[in-house]
Amino acid sequence: MQQFVHLRTHSRFSVGASTLTIKQIPKLCLAAGMPACALTDTNLMSGCAEFSDVMPSNKVQPIIGVELTLNHHSADPKILRENSLSKVVLLAQNHGGYLNLCELNRIMYMRSENHHLGPYVTLEELQTHSDGLICLSGAHLGPIGMAILNSQNDLARTYARRFLDVFGDRFYIEIQRHGLEDEIKTEPEFLAIAQELNIPIVATNDVCFAADTDYEPADALGCVLGQTKVIDPERPRKSSEQYFKSAEQMADIFSDLPEAIENTVVISQRCGFMVNVHEKPLLPRFGDDLETECQMLRDNTMNGLKRRLEQHNITDTAPYYEQAEFELGVIIGMGFPGYFLIVADYIDWCRNNNVLTGPGRGSGAGSIVAWALGITNVDPLKYGLLFERFLNPDRISMPDFDVDFEPTGIERVLAYVCDKYGHDSVCRIITFGKLLARGAIRDIGRVYGIPYSKSDRLSKLVPQDAKTLKDAVDMSGEIQGILNNDEDLNKVVTVAEELEGSLRNLGQHACGVV
Repeated sequence: MQQFVHLRTHSRFSVGASTLTIKQIPKLCLAAGMPACALTDTNLMSGCAEFSDVMPSNKVQPIIGVELTLNHHSADPKILRENSLSKVVLLAQNHGGYLNLCELNRIMYMRSENHHLGPYVTLEELQTHSDGLICLSGAHLGPIGMAILNSQNDLARTYARRFLDVFGDRFYIEIQRHGLEDEIKTEPEFLAIAQELNIPIVATNDVCFAADTDYEPADALGCVLGQTKVIDPERPRKSSEQYFKSAEQMADIFSDLPEAIENTVVISQRCGFMVNVHEKPLLPRFGDDLETECQMLRDNTMNGLKRRLEQHNITDTAPYYEQAEFELGVIIGMGFPGYFLIVADYIDWCRNNNVLTGPGRGSGAGSIVAWALGITNVDPLKYGLLFERFLNPDRISMPDFDVDFEPTGIERVLAYVCDKYGHDSVCRIITFGKLLARGAIRDIGRVYGIPYSKSDRLSKLVPQDAKTLKDAVDMSGEIQGILNNDEDLNKVVTVAEELEGSLRNLGQHACGVV
């Protein structure tokens, strides 16, 4: 049986480029008898944890990677355009390589200038964080390929030598055969460079959808994100060959270059890392070490509880101290003293700096420790609130305080936290906008040139509580009747059903902070 491993696979986290869900990938691997697969989303690693969870459970090896945008030019970035940047694929061999991937990902999105180019890294930054990484040259979209397309063959060799100096035997010349004109133009020179410089070659297929029959929805998704229409002659187009091909299909395509197929397996064997999704969260430290934090938490709790009892004229104090001791034992035993101290610290700062905060919501209001520290303002014993709903040793979960700030104070609190812990240690949470049922009908209608009034009228017939668009169509005789009598709208809904849940944009959470 022919062995081959896909080393360039995009999931829906490659926004606008792929229709594949991460849960589909192991199923495709099992159906193709593939022992491993790499996830290489474009400039994003948000799917790595889920990928590392679902692949081993299906007995398929996950390879963590990313397709990275690279500024390989020496010119001032201010005069460059986004389409002048190149792509390379990086795969993590080990934990150190994964950390370098994470650092490169951070660099891309923390750049303070040249935002017109989108996220990217420079050659120097890539060189600094190259340990533990295997690099694929990026085929015709890589710096070597772009130089060849510009008839700069000497420059292409210069880039190849530089990558060889940085990565050594961890650098591969990437060959793709989707039938694109640029691939046909660059391949002979790729092979010549590989032979001259003794660089191994590797075959990849730029996977963006599951089967060749899924090309049309994937193409429509690209139009949605690119604000174009299917009939636009100048728009960027995917190849219908960008589906999850079997090992036999890839071996047949590269029958003249069997080493390019064999090297996919070699690379998979060189990679031995996946994200440990069952590892305890790495929490920030408030004190110098855990022992110091535990003592700080105990001291602050007891001092705060004494003040609370005096303020409320509570004379029967024994139940309060007993409950506090119990909670401290649980909090310390679960390793969360730093979390309580951090939350208490910024809430205390708010009260000292005229930033209004709420009295505490959710299950955290059941904690005597939280009340004593000033995190909440509700006496849990007075109202019979249960601490076990908040933290329970038998159900391991992170503590979660719902803290409300006045709208004008949120940025001030964030600035305080950044100043205290370091601006590189605090960030907002990413969010993903999805194509939902109603919006999908409008968007797909637009890319197929359907009048907006027509697709909008149909979208409004979809019930708000429908779980999926398919459910809505099955439940509604009116929608089904429209589709039976309108071929164009029927096509729109068919494609929209395939794309429902796809990501359409990245955003920033309104208040979530890490």
